[in-house]
Amino acid sequence: MLLAAGVGRLASLAFVGPAAAETDPLGCKDTPVRFLNTLVVHILVPTVLASQATIVDEPPAPSLLSMFVRPWATDLSLGDLRTIAMADSAVELRFWEGFGLGGVRALVLRRSPSGEWSVLRPIIDGLHATKLDTLQIARNSIHHPQIIWPTLVNVGMLRLPTRVVRKWMMLDGHTYVLEVRRGQTYRASEIEHLDKPEVSADTDIRRIAEFLRRYFNP
Repeated sequence: MLLAAGVGRLASLAFVGPAAAETDPLGCKDTPVRFLNTLVVHILVPTVLASQATIVDEPPAPSLLSMFVRPWATDLSLGDLRTIAMADSAVELRFWEGFGLGGVRALVLRRSPSGEWSVLRPIIDGLHATKLDTLQIARNSIHHPQIIWPTLVNVGMLRLPTRVVRKWMMLDGHTYVLEVRRGQTYRASEIEHLDKPEVSADTDIRRIAEFLRRYFNP
């Protein structure tokens, strides 16, 4: 009721008499009308709220995530995936693999609040993030992220542990770092590559890596 009364009051203020109508065919004062239109837009058009993640699961520091991945993301203007503002309907995957003698390959899949997807490829040269390439994927392509995302979920992307407890430590070998942000939920995993898997997560992360390589060649 108060809102309706306020809009009605603004409408009455916006209307002027016949004298003003001779110089203004609309018979309206410009400023109140613009203000009224702006108010109506804010009332009728829903606002997409964005904020940082409120649920965070990640491997404890020190980690490749904290020592390398997040500084690279900052250098590339991707930002810290935990703290960047994201709407509830937005999702983002960041996949980093290597960290040994073979270097590092990376991929970013991002869906905006409006449902638009983008595919980005961070370029890591040695220990430095050098540039961020954009991959053009046709909407009707079988490689489009909208088609691939459900498969990533099915192969275990959202159920990976933050880290697998081992009886040993890998000092220099191939490792996977996977970050997933869904609205206000952030989860990161850091898992070593094993030719002979010890737990199901070892198999799941390898399947995810092979799948992303096959479709995007990160």
